[in-house]
Amino acid sequence: KQVRILFMLVIFTFIGTLAQDALLEPYGGLVLGMSVGDTTRITMYWGLGVMFSMLLSGFFLLKWLGFMKLMRTGIILSIAVFIGLVITGMTGNAGAFKGLVFVMGLGTGLAGAGMLSGVVSFTTPIRAGMLMGVWGVANMVGHAFGNLMGGTIVDVMRYATGSALIAYSTLFGMEAVMLLVALYFSTR
Repeated sequence: KQVRILFMLVIFTFIGTLAQDALLEPYGGLVLGMSVGDTTRITMYWGLGVMFSMLLSGFFLLKWLGFMKLMRTGIILSIAVFIGLVITGMTGNAGAFKGLVFVMGLGTGLAGAGMLSGVVSFTTPIRAGMLMGVWGVANMVGHAFGNLMGGTIVDVMRYATGSALIAYSTLFGMEAVMLLVALYFSTR
């Protein structure tokens, strides 16, 4: 039962944090009017946030908070970022967008470090392979389904409404819902 819950937690967390992975650059261009040069740097801000939070997690946050609180902090931070991205799209503030993408990376890194540490803490010699397999499969399924879902939602909503802002806001709202589901699974 715990392995199934872990599997669902990892899938929903990865879907929730990665469904916009390939869509942040078009969002910056279509909704915020950013140049191609500015949008190509967006992934850098996210990557810096992930790297910074992973380093902090490894050095002291895991010891200080424990893996479950760290993971939940990352999930909650990511939910707040997706709400912020919708507001940023309404205001057209590209500077805030860059900052939010960095914070999104922080949330992704904290959640990832917490989840991976949780998997390691539950690992015994008998179930090590199974848990690492669960982690790997859930990671890949979450990543693949997140990208597919993200692109589909944006395309369908943009076609239906003619508005890039509504399309991307729908996606960001769906990601927040997925992370709320992951947060629920973390309490089980």
